[in-house]
Amino acid sequence: MGRYVDEWTVAITDVTDRAREVHAAVRRRETPDELLPAERPYPLRDDLAEIIEASVGSL
Repeated sequence: MGRYVDEWTVAITDVTDRAREVHAAVRRRETPDELLPAERPYPLRDDLAEIIEASVGSL
């Protein structure tokens, strides 16, 4: 636990206001892409993807 607290945690950011903006946009049936962080696919070897039945590519 000490390593997590002292070494691995490098920042804590309050995203409450951003979450409220996203929620409001969704309630208006808007797609708030500009409010969301960019997502990157997790690099996963093909053999592991098959074992865990992971989907690849866009859905």
